[in-house]
Amino acid sequence: SAAMRAHPASQFVQDEACGALWSLAVNDNNQVKIAGLGGIEAVLAAMRAHPASQDVQQHACGALMILAANDDNSVKIAGLGGIEAIAGLGGIEAVLAAMRAHPASQDVQQHACGALMILAANDDNSVKIAGLGGIEAVLAAMQAHPASQDVQEQACGALWNLAANAVIVVKIAGLGGIEAVLAAMRAHPASQLVHQQACGALLRLAAHAYNNVKIAGLGGIEAVLAAMRKHPASQDVQDEACGALRNLAANADNSVKIAGLGGIEAVLAAMRKHPASQDVQEQACGALMILAINADNSVKIAGLGGIEAVLAAMQAHPASQLVQQHACGAVLSLAANADISAKIAGLGGIEAVLAAMRKHPASQSVQEQ
Repeated sequence: SAAMRAHPASQFVQDEACGALWSLAVNDNNQVKIAGLGGIEAVLAAMRAHPASQDVQQHACGALMILAANDDNSVKIAGLGGIEAIAGLGGIEAVLAAMRAHPASQDVQQHACGALMILAANDDNSVKIAGLGGIEAVLAAMQAHPASQDVQEQACGALWNLAANAVIVVKIAGLGGIEAVLAAMRAHPASQLVHQQACGALLRLAAHAYNNVKIAGLGGIEAVLAAMRKHPASQDVQDEACGALRNLAANADNSVKIAGLGGIEAVLAAMRKHPASQDVQEQACGALMILAINADNSVKIAGLGGIEAVLAAMQAHPASQLVQQHACGAVLSLAANADISAKIAGLGGIEAVLAAMRKHPASQSVQEQ
């Protein structure tokens, strides 16, 4: 930081220093120390002083991406605008300025999207990013660099985090975000990280009823199932994909389509492949809970061993409130069929539900289900 302050006009010094801070910030303890010594301010000053330098912007965005992984730093980076940086821009503004100044640079776009992804984990930051045109910037990066796996991965991650906000999720869809995410999945079928981030984005986008229909109409169900089949060993892909199917299945037509395309088999395969994963079991039970509302799906789930899979999840994760909640919900949906209800009882389902109630007496959701 001292070198950066002593030589603000030197592009070479600022570039090398930002690169050094980026490397040092990989260490968690260093992240805190860099921030405490004014490193964030120094990086932003470099970005303001050398907006035309692709190398400075690339290394600075990379440094901010790593530094923002610390929650306190994330808030600090976003808050360095206005009164605290009268002469220039705050962290979010600086990242977006870099993206607009260097649209053809894959490296700048990748690291800038990565920085926005981390920053957007904070809801206030998400609102600010969206208000400053950040969604448009991320989508422009995806459109400009469709062949770059790294850009698509970080951009899908940025959309995933931004979509946690109920207002922003509508804006993402309106600006073509669903199409961009699906294009990334189709262009990079072998990338586990692209599919993890993309399925996470679709999970949140599909929570909105209009988006739900749009995703299915654009081939989103097929894309999610393709991701599950391509990356069966990835706990993260299976977790987010099962969550996406759960939200998509909230639409009755989508529920029928998911089943017809092999979605029930895909969810059960995820449960059997990752029995120790609380996250996978939670999302998978949630998907079965919604899918089983359809009577035909319910019969299919039972016939494919779905009751056993749900009860196994309950037995493996007794302390998880969400697993028990979604599993009890799945049992409730399946039990609407008299024959399936009898089968549930014969397999120990009543005991499993009562055990969940005793384990989670304070959980209204578990008790209701």
